[in-house]
Amino acid sequence: MNEILFLGVAILFAVSVVVRIAPTFSNLNLSARASFDIKNILPVAVLVNLLVYCVVSELQHDRVAAAAGFLVLGLMLLLRKLNLLVMVMLASATYVAVAKTFHG
Repeated sequence: MNEILFLGVAILFAVSVVVRIAPTFSNLNLSARASFDIKNILPVAVLVNLLVYCVVSELQHDRVAAAAGFLVLGLMLLLRKLNLLVMVMLASATYVAVAKTFHG
């Protein structure tokens, strides 16, 4: 496993622990609004940050293949006809096919 991949997995794991697991063991006295924000908004914000990171890093690596993969994923998400796992698999297959086509 290369260093960048390991770092990405480690960061994702750490953020997941902080956002999802650590709060179950804490006994913070928060207002209802703050509790709602932490339970509902913070995980979405973390996932949006992860999405932006993925898009930017992939676009820097291979713009055409990444754009094709994300376009396919976006269209399938808008149509909402398939399971999320199937959508990710099809978008990944598109990425690989376009990358192989343009880069051998």
